Amino acid sequence: MGYFGTQCGIPTPKWRHLTRVSWEKGKTSISAGWRLIGSVLNDDASPNPAIGDPTNISLLKANAMYQLPTTSYLDLGGSYNLAKNYRLVAGVNNIFDKEPPLGMGSSLNDYGTGFYGTYDPLGRYFHWGLQFTF
Repeated sequence: MGYFGTQCGIPTPKWRHLTRVSWEKGKTSISAGWRLIGSVLNDDASPNPAIGDPTNISLLKANAMYQLPTTSYLDLGGSYNLAKNYRLVAGVNNIFDKEPPLGMGSSLNDYGTGFYGTYDPLGRYFHWGLQFTF
């Protein structure tokens, strides 16, 4: 399990992955992506005496900041070839509108609902575009 907090900063899980599955037929392609961020412990729970502070553990547990759970996001996307050099693309990220874990403000790198660059702070969002190739 990774750590986060005053000493370690942003969450650094031991396991993190992105799995993408795609299907293509003719001019159409559809894909689904699964983003997983493993659970992390507050760095005060570390057995390393240079990092951990066991006296804070009961307070961290009372404030639900002892451990951040494993978090998953599901994304869907697709594309359609309109012509030889034109492709329409569209998708939705975080389709279940899952919120990031709440944080109590333990470092300068976090904010009320999670950590920038680690969790998805935007919630569900749609995107589309037109690709041109030359």
